[in-house]
Amino acid sequence: MRHAVSDVDRESPLYPALIALFSAVGSAWRLRRQRVIDALHTYAARLHEVAEWALAVDVYETLLAQLELPLHAALAAEAYERSGEALRALGRFDEATQSFREAQALALRRGDVVGELRMRIAEASVASRRGRVGEARAIITETIGAAERAGLPHVRSLALAAL
Repeated sequence: MRHAVSDVDRESPLYPALIALFSAVGSAWRLRRQRVIDALHTYAARLHEVAEWALAVDVYETLLAQLELPLHAALAAEAYERSGEALRALGRFDEATQSFREAQALALRRGDVVGELRMRIAEASVASRRGRVGEARAIITETIGAAERAGLPHVRSLALAAL
């Protein structure tokens, strides 16, 4: 369609109709795409609730492929976090850690200090599940310090509970 727009003379009576058509098609796709995103998000959340971890990971990956950043940054951060939780439950620790790091990076870009620190706690939980207690403690200690500096006592509590 882009070629059709460039091929039609701007003075042609067809030009406004072609532009309107192009706009309508683009709007329809965005609306359909948002419905797909919403449905994937809901389905992934339900799978997560019933501990269908492998399928949840697949749906989160599909959801993430549909998202546009920065438009859907909050949803992407949530999807990475939830995917990380599912991957951790499946024992796929390297992938879980990477997923939590992706969520942390998005939180950092959005200025979400709480989200960033929560992902550090999640990363510590993976280290702990792997038997790397010293690494987990170091991450938690660092996170507690960051929470205290940021004046976030509830995040400090979360970190302490993770030990």
